Amino acid sequence: MVIARNKDQVSFWDDRHPSLGVPTGCLIVPREHIIKVKDVLSSEGKAGRGPWLRLYGTLPCPKDDNDDDSVYPYMIHLTIFGAAMMEMQPLHGIPPLVCDFLEKGIIQWKPGMRLTQQQQQHTDIRAIRSEEHTSQPNNASFRFCELFAGIGGFRVGLESLGGQCIFSSEMDPYASSTYQLNFGEAPTVGDITTVPTSDFPTNYDLLVGGFPCQSFSMAGCQKGLEDYITANGRLYLEVCRVLCATRPKAFLLENVANLFIMDGGTWHEDFQQRKPGNACNTILKAFRECGYTVKMSVVNSCHHGVPQYRERLFFVGFLDSRVADKFVWPLNDCDADGNEITITVRSILEPKDSAAVQAATLLPTQYKRVQEFLTPSAGRSSRAVRPDGIARTLMASYRSGFLKHSEFVVLNDHSARFYTGREAARIMGFPDSYIVPGCPTPVDGKAYNAYQRFYRQIGNAVCPPVVKAVAECILKAMGIHRHE
Repeated sequence: MVIARNKDQVSFWDDRHPSLGVPTGCLIVPREHIIKVKDVLSSEGKAGRGPWLRLYGTLPCPKDDNDDDSVYPYMIHLTIFGAAMMEMQPLHGIPPLVCDFLEKGIIQWKPGMRLTQQQQQHTDIRAIRSEEHTSQPNNASFRFCELFAGIGGFRVGLESLGGQCIFSSEMDPYASSTYQLNFGEAPTVGDITTVPTSDFPTNYDLLVGGFPCQSFSMAGCQKGLEDYITANGRLYLEVCRVLCATRPKAFLLENVANLFIMDGGTWHEDFQQRKPGNACNTILKAFRECGYTVKMSVVNSCHHGVPQYRERLFFVGFLDSRVADKFVWPLNDCDADGNEITITVRSILEPKDSAAVQAATLLPTQYKRVQEFLTPSAGRSSRAVRPDGIARTLMASYRSGFLKHSEFVVLNDHSARFYTGREAARIMGFPDSYIVPGCPTPVDGKAYNAYQRFYRQIGNAVCPPVVKAVAECILKAMGIHRHE
């Protein structure tokens, strides 16, 4: 069996209106065929032909109390990949048994069905949000929704401007745990693709989020919009779905800078001379089809109070084109004399005798493997931290992939260490009031599992000071002033 050709996939995605979001749906399967159908779909994933089954996605159809469980059908919710395969015409790459059952009417395909529509404990999120936020608090200047929230980098930046978060989504359980630890509440929902469109709140000003970057990152697969298996590159369509359904006045979105030039674009040190690739143009077109005037730029965090070289692509959109005309990108941080302010790594380092520093020290075997990278050589720069300079881009794999690209704080001629969790948070511009989970203490210097996971979470985050800088310009264009 052959999976659909790329040209079939491209045609399907190009013809799909962004307001629909990513494809979703479920198979209605009689109870006696559940195991057989699931086994067939599961084997497709194991054979590398694409994942079909959504995690925890098999649920009984809604029924009355007097219905017979033994004959009542089940719903098998499919992944984005699976739903896309089901919706493509003509059909390609669907397992023969599933095709046979569909043709005979034994099972049925129900497109557009989202997982939470069938969960018996499902609550109308929109009703909850309207009850909790019927009026805007006196100290809130504006209200925002945060998609793909991670550990809340957008929220940190926007709350510092007087914003109030009324809705958030994050599907990673560990990131959600860190989010709850810091904001006193878990993200409103997990996987945004499971939420019915009617459940999104509508009374808010700004939609924000960092849609997944793995398909666009230079450290990732770089398949871009052609990553049909995971479809991570297409999750910007969920942003479009929310924009079309809720019509906020503006949006602010972030992704890796490489997205701009992916698939046919050209790079230049000066952003104004870079040429966008097909991936960026496709995403830009989708946002515009949602009715927004869109601007984009690459912003480097080192110009906004963060001691890290971190270029990220930002999309800013306005429902009113006249407001968009008033928007200008933030200037670099400067002192009273007009000199650019640079924050160095030295200012964020923890005391050498702290428990966290001790826990971050490389094991002798680790040090031996990276020792050669701590001094520069022909064609290769040193990976030793420059205390009076800025940090390299902090990546999600900083700890797990330390052999490839991580930089280290040199302690002496035979020892070095990682950044501590707190230092990593500071490098990203998170305030010291932000809680780092599982942080080593003088009582227990060993790093907890939650602490190790935090490195991945912080590397995936957005820098709050950059969010604040860009959002200030958005609010100024909208005529929104912070309530004191």
